[in-house]
Amino acid sequence: MALKKLMPILLVLAGINSSFSQSSRSNFESCSTSPLQPSDKEKLAKDFVKWQSKANRQADAKYIIPVVFHLVEQNPTISDEEVQSIFSEINDAYAHRGSFTGVDGVDTQIEFCLAQRSPDGALTSGINRINSDYERFDMDLENAKMKTLGQWDPRYYLNIWIVEEVRSEIYSEYTGSEWWTRLKGGGFSSLPTQEVTKDFITDGIVLTSISAQGVAHEGGHYFGLLHTFAGGCKNDNCFADGDMVCDTPPDDSVFNSCEDNSCSTDTLSNYSNNNFFEDRLDMGTNFMDYGNGGCSSEFSAGQTERMHFHKESYRPLLNGQFCNAPCDVNLSLSFNQSIMRPLPNQDVTFNSTSENVDTFNWHVEYLGNKSSNYSIAMEVGYQPSSGVINTSPSLSHSFPAEGKYRVYLKAWNSSNPDCFVSYSKIVKVTCGVDARYSPDIRFIAAKNPRARFLEPVVFTNYSVGATSYEWTITHKNPIPGNPNLPVFTSNDVHLTYFFPEPGEYNISLKAMNGACVDVANTFTLQVEDPTIDGSPIIESTECYKVDSLLVELTIENLGYDTINVGTPIAFYNADPLGSNSQLIQSFELPEIVYGFESTDYSFVISNQLLSDDLYVVFNDDGLSGTPVTFPTNDLNIMSFNTEYPTSGYAELNYQNNIGYIKIEVDQVFFSDIYACEGDELDLDAGLSGLGNIIYNSQLLGEFSEDTITYVALADDVINVTWQNEYECKFQDAFEVIISEPRLVFSDTLVRINRGESVRLMASGAVTYNWSPPIWLDDPTSSSPLATPAEPIIYTLEAADSIGCEMTGNVEIEIVSTAHIPNLFTPNEDNSNDFLRLLGLMGVEDIDFRVFNRVGSLVFESNDVDKLSTEGWDGTWKGKIQPNGIYYWTVQGKYTNGLPILLNGKDRGTIHLVR
Repeated sequence: MALKKLMPILLVLAGINSSFSQSSRSNFESCSTSPLQPSDKEKLAKDFVKWQSKANRQADAKYIIPVVFHLVEQNPTISDEEVQSIFSEINDAYAHRGSFTGVDGVDTQIEFCLAQRSPDGALTSGINRINSDYERFDMDLENAKMKTLGQWDPRYYLNIWIVEEVRSEIYSEYTGSEWWTRLKGGGFSSLPTQEVTKDFITDGIVLTSISAQGVAHEGGHYFGLLHTFAGGCKNDNCFADGDMVCDTPPDDSVFNSCEDNSCSTDTLSNYSNNNFFEDRLDMGTNFMDYGNGGCSSEFSAGQTERMHFHKESYRPLLNGQFCNAPCDVNLSLSFNQSIMRPLPNQDVTFNSTSENVDTFNWHVEYLGNKSSNYSIAMEVGYQPSSGVINTSPSLSHSFPAEGKYRVYLKAWNSSNPDCFVSYSKIVKVTCGVDARYSPDIRFIAAKNPRARFLEPVVFTNYSVGATSYEWTITHKNPIPGNPNLPVFTSNDVHLTYFFPEPGEYNISLKAMNGACVDVANTFTLQVEDPTIDGSPIIESTECYKVDSLLVELTIENLGYDTINVGTPIAFYNADPLGSNSQLIQSFELPEIVYGFESTDYSFVISNQLLSDDLYVVFNDDGLSGTPVTFPTNDLNIMSFNTEYPTSGYAELNYQNNIGYIKIEVDQVFFSDIYACEGDELDLDAGLSGLGNIIYNSQLLGEFSEDTITYVALADDVINVTWQNEYECKFQDAFEVIISEPRLVFSDTLVRINRGESVRLMASGAVTYNWSPPIWLDDPTSSSPLATPAEPIIYTLEAADSIGCEMTGNVEIEIVSTAHIPNLFTPNEDNSNDFLRLLGLMGVEDIDFRVFNRVGSLVFESNDVDKLSTEGWDGTWKGKIQPNGIYYWTVQGKYTNGLPILLNGKDRGTIHLVR
């Protein structure tokens, strides 16, 4: 697997379209100048969760961000119009509109404006031009030097510097067969972890070109976002792992395609805080990814929330107040400088260029020494500390001593003195020498002499004004207590240096012109140990010509240097670290294994000494007996202190030199088959590599797949014999088992009263489907609740785990609830005046009769509606009948064929009371 080392992150230059092997050793620098440590991430995660629950949190905030562009150019090539035209695209990117409408994106509610009011309250275009040879600068050595040429108050403005070149190396990948792939950056950004103050001298964004995607990406870092691939696949806590955003899936690919899926940990961390319930593709369309094809087009909702958190927590003073012009007048002002690097007491002329102004005030103020380790930012509310020294359009001035000075010009039209413009330059006065240099590569592995893995680093000298130089390289041994290498010095103009040993090296340059001396910032280079690191993996074993074993072996090289042809390996029948193991056979590797790659081998070994276990030891010739011992791990040890095993090949680490597998030559290839009756079975499925397979069935006799199509009609036992391609014979057996659901019903005939419900109970299957589905709460349940309005027969179609089907029926009968009162009072009081029958639903035919005591028929009806609504009024042949007991009978049936009963009977008595 690729091992990525996070360093300061940069934006990759536009147009790169590369894919890198995940088995390589790679070093990746991020687009921020402040890589986050685990402790930083933990603190940020806690602060973020706390912020989410704040009562005064600006949940629906809309943020307006004022931007100042600092164009660092010796020969201006970027027009104001080019800068101004990009803003609609930048705002489209953050608003998820226009050409930036990825499917997972949202409107971030962040909007950018080109500043219209400068920190001193002047009218401005938001474009600050800086004439300087730092248009090409080294990111690691000169970040502060470049930015302190001119910075506006970082608490209130997003400072963006546009330069010609960022000398850097953001990505270095090593694979032994292809050597190194190295990429430089096209921009980078600061990453806040605490509230920004005026002293954050490197705060802001640097780009080598103006583009909406570039500003969107680096703006993401500016507001606290990491790359989507930061931290790889780790996802134990999505608030602190990876990019610290829960709705961007874990990602371990840097330059892979927009449709890559590099991690399978998406659902960890509580399903990524309930965002991913299944694995999904990397978010290659995200602005914080480096997907190929320019597919970056969106920010996620989680990223938006995190940007709001950083804005409110660490950039609270960024707001839109500087987006509005202080006055509606067309004014402009700038000035040039006749000498870029003036000496003390040397006259320098500053000539202004202006529009619509006629009054000028020049100020010159001393800021401090010539170093770049303090803030020179123009603060909001700035007023020059010095008095006016000139009121003409130009200024001739000499500076008394070395240091940094602000030359400030304020101008206005006398007809409107309340509206003014200003322009300022930071002038660095030195003795005339500016020490500058830059390395061509920034991550290497080297060791000498026996590893012989060396690569030079070229340090190009860009110093100005010097006539002699002194390079110094100091070494820090990575192993505490071990000696460092002697200090190296050189007087070459440009330095090419072969680093002889691993460790941390500090490189510095002193540039001189007589007594005038300047010292460049120190560059730190981490040199890794390139020594080989072999690790064996036994992939498989297979019988070979009866008396031998074919072993498929992979050798991984986890070091940079190449594992040579002839490097020994040895096979043992027990743990070689114990004394009871025996050497089976030893070999020499027939092919090389490149650094951070692997090579597959096949070996045939005798099975005479084999047991159930097989061990292999890399870098062991088997001659020294057991237990096998190795010298001290060589990691980062100086080459002159390296200890070598008997093979002569030293390794970084000997703890991974042993591979193991449990031998299963007679392993069972065939499993029992469960099938539905009548299924046609492919008995050879997935086993075609065995060859010469013969089946012997208890039901069908001997056959092969070529001679019969096997149809499962009953349970069967099949014996199998086969021979592999290496002439080894094997036997096995398996059963064919006919599967079907064993449906069990609690009852197949259910009687219920009309209007009641009943739960149908079935078991023995995996899937259920009741039909018709009417009057059921869930027709796919094993136990649906039925509330039928009419008698019904339900059919259940069920299937077991492999899809075998079975059907069954459940009949529901509706039992009558018809009844008759035991008395009625026909006294014309409008209460209980009629004898009516109740509950006559579902009646097919009926004959109801009433008799008096002497057996005379006093009432008869076979009309269901009349019996239910009118009934008997207590008269016979128009005469009122007396109080007393009367007799009734009922005959008839319901539509389901059941007889009609009243109160559960077919005859009874009724009391007539007046």
